[in-house]
Amino acid sequence: MLSFKFLNFKQRSLSASLSISLILIIIIVESAILGYIYSRQSRLLLRELNNSADGHAINISEILAIPIWDFDDEQIANVGTGFINKEIIDAIHIQDQNGQTLFISKAEKASEYRIERSADVNYKGQIIGKIKLEFSMKPYQMELRWLRNAILYALSASLVVILIGSGYLLRIFMRKPLRILQTGIDRVAKGEYEYGFEEIQYKELSGIAERFSQMASEIRSREKSLQIVNQDLKQEIADRKAAEERIKQSEAKYRSILENMQEGYFEVDLKGRFVFINQAMRDLSGYAPDELIGMSYKDIVDVEAADTVFTVFSRVYQTRRSSRIMSFDTINKSGEKINVEISVSLLFDANNNPVGFSGIARDTTERIAAEKEKRQLEVKLQRSQKMEALGLLAGGVAHDLNNVLSGIVSYPELLLMDLPADSPLKKPLLAIQSSGQKAADIVMDLLALARRGVSAMDIVNLNDIVLDYLKAPEYQKLASYHTEVRVQKNLAGNLLNIKGSPVHLRKTIMNLVANAAEAQPTGGEILISTHNRYVDAPIKGYEDIKEGDFVVLEVTDKGIGISEKDLNRIFEPFYTKKVMGRSGTGLGMAVVWGTIQDHHAYLNIESNEGSGTTCSIYFPATRERIPTDKMALPLESYLGDGQIIVVVDDLQEQRELARQMLKKLNYSVKTIESGEKTVEYMRSHKADLIILDMIMDPG
Repeated sequence: MLSFKFLNFKQRSLSASLSISLILIIIIVESAILGYIYSRQSRLLLRELNNSADGHAINISEILAIPIWDFDDEQIANVGTGFINKEIIDAIHIQDQNGQTLFISKAEKASEYRIERSADVNYKGQIIGKIKLEFSMKPYQMELRWLRNAILYALSASLVVILIGSGYLLRIFMRKPLRILQTGIDRVAKGEYEYGFEEIQYKELSGIAERFSQMASEIRSREKSLQIVNQDLKQEIADRKAAEERIKQSEAKYRSILENMQEGYFEVDLKGRFVFINQAMRDLSGYAPDELIGMSYKDIVDVEAADTVFTVFSRVYQTRRSSRIMSFDTINKSGEKINVEISVSLLFDANNNPVGFSGIARDTTERIAAEKEKRQLEVKLQRSQKMEALGLLAGGVAHDLNNVLSGIVSYPELLLMDLPADSPLKKPLLAIQSSGQKAADIVMDLLALARRGVSAMDIVNLNDIVLDYLKAPEYQKLASYHTEVRVQKNLAGNLLNIKGSPVHLRKTIMNLVANAAEAQPTGGEILISTHNRYVDAPIKGYEDIKEGDFVVLEVTDKGIGISEKDLNRIFEPFYTKKVMGRSGTGLGMAVVWGTIQDHHAYLNIESNEGSGTTCSIYFPATRERIPTDKMALPLESYLGDGQIIVVVDDLQEQRELARQMLKKLNYSVKTIESGEKTVEYMRSHKADLIILDMIMDPG
């Protein structure tokens, strides 16, 4: 028997669709109207709240004018407390004209959303204070909540009316005729092929009924032929399903391999648009598949890298040979630049026509960063080794020069003590002493370079060191050479103390200022500044600055700057581009480097050719205070009373010089040329003090 059950599949109800369409149209219209009303009303409410906030701010500022002018803290507190108790105000902050807080308070239950207002407090045309207010948006939110609920109630009521009305009308004019048509179709489906749908009286449905009658006769004639074809199709479908299953298994295996690869795998079409990426590629790029698929490779690389990739794609397309590994920078979704290495091959379709490219990508960012860090460490190590070797050399030279210079500097002083004021020998002796002192200064630089010149550390303040230098003759001499250069200072008032050597710190400032002046041959400005700084995360710069409290000394100029080539050599002894004879011997920055190392400090240099240089030194801060009981001793305090002093030195000249100086101070002096003889001497003699050279032959 012919069956029409295939006609009973589930579809959407026509009447329901019409009802839903009508309801949606009304909902959209009502929603637009009510949404406009809601938006307009919310803006009006927000405007009223802002106007109220402005009015309160002005009102409070006028009320506070007299109490702030009279310094009436009690009245200020009363006014602030009175307003903070109002529901609309969450917080109030009252300040005087210097920014000092006079009153501050917050409501116990402050709302989550607030607006802020501030106003100046004026009295007799003068600004005497400032208030800051935070207003609660709770009233505004309550009004909006009531308005929203009213709109929802109105919309719900209209929907109920529409549903009831549309259902009743559709039942009368549509459902009954359709039910008659459905009954006739069911009779035809059950085999009553002669049924003619006589009960249908609507023109719109009569054509459908006639068509169903024709379909019944056609189906009856085709049913037999379909049974034969159906058998053949079943066999064909079974064969095709088996083939598809084999293909699915192969694809699943292929996809599994690609998804579990450590390297990123991608496929692009001939226009460079991504058509497939694996999990590793998604991790590398940061894009989800639906984001990256369809994008061009040009969207995730810069212009230079895009040209490189295009060249590789073109070569692979023309030669049909895979490319070698190439490296370039790409940009992931978060904007981070990463370095990748890729190799590319050509993709073909079933007819061996090129359809795109496939590639393997590997993230090499960490490897390149590690290689760069390794090179930087090697450079730092080489620089440290070089400075250590030069320091050892300088230390040995400085020791020998000290022995020579001690007589040149000290004997004129002894002779001057015995000469009358009008002696013609006084001027030559002073010249000898001055020249010897200049040479001794160079020796001091060499000792600083050798890191043998820093004695015990004192508690000092960098501001004092800076001010002492600006009063020193060295600065006056520098200023006379560079009359067009102005030195400004910006010293922090609450600067922490540091542990350091005042002599070496002042020499460091002197060398930095001298370099800054030389960098501005046509004139300019030097800024010396100090400030406290807490470093909570390591700073990458010329040196890596660790965490902690620091006192920072900065010397800034707007001069010619330092080239990258010279920046790597500025701490080498005797490396200088300054005017010899006027600016030093090329030891200045080497001394700075030695001082920084001795003070466990860090250095950061920022310089651009043509725009100036900033040298920043980070000294570890201390909370210890500077002792106040140190007093300079008068010369009489150094005089002796026949006490015995043993002087031990392997050089006769040094022993003789020390003997004469100590005898001038009324001491009894015994000189010995070696440590062994000193030990032997002390077994049978006594001494009040032993002064010995730390470096003597044979050791």
